[in-house]
Amino acid sequence: MNGPRQNLQRNYRRTDKDALRAHVPHIDAELNQALGVLNELEIQLPAIRTQAARLHRLYDSSRDKVLPPPSISLFLRAQKR
Repeated sequence: MNGPRQNLQRNYRRTDKDALRAHVPHIDAELNQALGVLNELEIQLPAIRTQAARLHRLYDSSRDKVLPPPSISLFLRAQKR
């Protein structure tokens, strides 16, 4: 005899299987897309690191040209007093 509880359990299992059939392919596709993006970023990362290092060196070199060394700045401030 099929009681309400057994019908509910059977419907729950059927719904669970339907959800898996519907969602697993979608999740798999999104995972594959994310892995593709990560692979591209992994390939680009060394070039980005190199560019960032160059910008850092350029920034430091221009700052060194514009600002006097700290010892001179302290000396000039002391002279103004």
